[in-house]
Formats: sequence, structure tokens, C-alpha cells
Amino acid sequence: MIRYIIIIELSLFCAQVYAQKNISSETLVSWGENKTIISPERNWIIDIVSSKDNDENAYAYLRKTTQNKPYFLFEIPRNAVVYWKRDIAIFVEDMFASSRYQIRLFYPLDTDSFPKNGLEIEDLISSDINKRLKPTEEIVYYHPRLVSWIEDKIVVSVGITTVNIEPRPFLLHCFGYEINAQPLKITATLDEGEIKEKYGGACQFNP
Repeated sequence: MIRYIIIIELSLFCAQVYAQKNISSETLVSWGENKTIISPERNWIIDIVSSKDNDENAYAYLRKTTQNKPYFLFEIPRNAVVYWKRDIAIFVEDMFASSRYQIRLFYPLDTDSFPKNGLEIEDLISSDINKRLKPTEEIVYYHPRLVSWIEDKIVVSVGITTVNIEPRPFLLHCFGYEINAQPLKITATLDEGEIKEKYGGACQFNP
């Protein structure tokens, strides 16, 4: 069985250097184009297919290079950045215009047990964040991004802008997470200083 991981970050941002994130390459895609992306070890192919119905969406499909059977990954309403680390793919997708992003983790990539939506990592992080915010805070901007990936340890930063119900000043929050990929769990939380000091990363609060 070949084991691979895909992380999908929903957003579009200026990428950090590959060495810092421990990835191999990146590819920008958008809903209005068709594109084929081959993994560095050439075991997998991702096909980005634009909609034929002019609904301003594109669709990502994954298939093995030795087979022609595609597996639907997800819908791309706007833009995405696809990262590869060997045959590990990270999708960065703008799902909710300019204010809301999310990440997806597919692990392992195996046709016998293909992941359905990959949102477990997003649910894990957002659940923790909701516990840490005050009940009066409403999220108006949410931006998770990959900071680093070393073996099975994934580091994610999340920049959040919230507004209080009354009064309504904007508040900025920066959360960091060290996440074990298998089994999927948060192993440590980081503040803004620790994200920068340990991994050279940062939170993003604006598109």
C-alpha cells in the first residue's frame, strides 16, 4: 500500500520558501482553467477541471498514473495552491471569497480506503479555536496556513479577526498548532512568538 498525505489549505497567499515548509513544489490553480498536476515521484495525477456549466467552479480529481479511474477530491469555487512534498500534496483553496478558508488532510491516499472530504483536520482546529474565543466574539476572517511539515508533524498557523457583539472593535488572534498526521491529533499549541521562533512562520490576517 502506498501511503500519501494531502493537506488542503483554503486560501491564496504568497508562499514561503520550500525549504522552510519542507515541501517540494507548488502550483497555482483557479476555477477558470483546466490543469494537470503530476506528483514529484509521478505516482499520482491531479486533474483540475473547470465547470462546463459556467457556474464559476472547478473540480479537483485524483488518479494514479497507472490507472485512469479518477477520484473526486473537492470543488474549487475560486483559487487554490497545490503543494507537493515528494508525493504529498497540499491544496490551498479560497472557498469563501476573501474571508474564510479551511484546510483538508487526506491520509493515506489509497484507493481501497479513499478519504471522503478530508475535513477532519479542519474540524479539529476549529473546535479548539471556538473553545478559546470568548462567547461574544464573532469570526469575520479565518485563515489557516501551512507553516512546516516534518515527517508526520504538521505545523499550522491560523490568523483570525473577530469582532465583539457590543462594542464592535476588531480583534486579531494568532493560533499555532503542531499536529500529528497519523493518528490525527493536536500535540501542542503555539502562540505567535513560538510560531516565529520555532518555525519561522506567522499568521496571516488579510488576503
